Amino acid sequence: ATQPFRVILVATVALVMGAPFIRGGFGGGDDHRLLLNHVLVNHPSLKHAIQLFGIVHRDLYQPIPLLSFSAEFAVAQTLGLFRAGVEGGAWLFHLTNIILHAVNTVLVYLVIERLHRSCSNSSPPSHSSHSSHSSHSSHLSHPSHPARASELIAAIAAVLFAVHPLQVEVFAWLNGRMMLLSTLFALLAMLTFGEWLRHGSRRWAVAAAVLVTLCMMSKVRAGVPVLLFL
Repeated sequence: ATQPFRVILVATVALVMGAPFIRGGFGGGDDHRLLLNHVLVNHPSLKHAIQLFGIVHRDLYQPIPLLSFSAEFAVAQTLGLFRAGVEGGAWLFHLTNIILHAVNTVLVYLVIERLHRSCSNSSPPSHSSHSSHSSHSSHLSHPSHPARASELIAAIAAVLFAVHPLQVEVFAWLNGRMMLLSTLFALLAMLTFGEWLRHGSRRWAVAAAVLVTLCMMSKVRAGVPVLLFL
């Protein structure tokens, strides 16, 4: 019963952290080059969506974030958010970034909780004295004790992830979408790869490979295959 509460808690912390930025607008630089002035993004269509997979921006291949921007332009135009100017629809893009940050925070919680629980379950038995073992056996052997410890450690790490100052740029700047989506797919890849290691099902291996590919198509993260190898 504590895990759903902690998931909601860490997600709420991330949403509160990002809430003030929903009033932000479009920044200079890449917000103009990749959103406002990018014809394949600000004129959403199936043809333009396909073309996004064939372009490279400054040696970066990131069609997935650009496709998400294009989808938001379609929603904003349908809702008439740009009638009073482009800044009238900026909140929608910021809201997506904030939600992605909250989802990533929950995924951080799940990844660390499973890693810690796995390490706890595989740790060797203690070589303490018989009397010490007897006095604490009921407490240490309780099945929920490792799970509670793993959940608590994961919750603390996820909250630190949510509020860390280095995260501000990622969700406050609209083009932080590249890092947000790359992180999303990287964390999902770690979770699915862990399921493959546990169960050996080919579908989990395929899912992990697809997620790594999506991660690389959002923003190249050469460290992801290394993490999976480790």
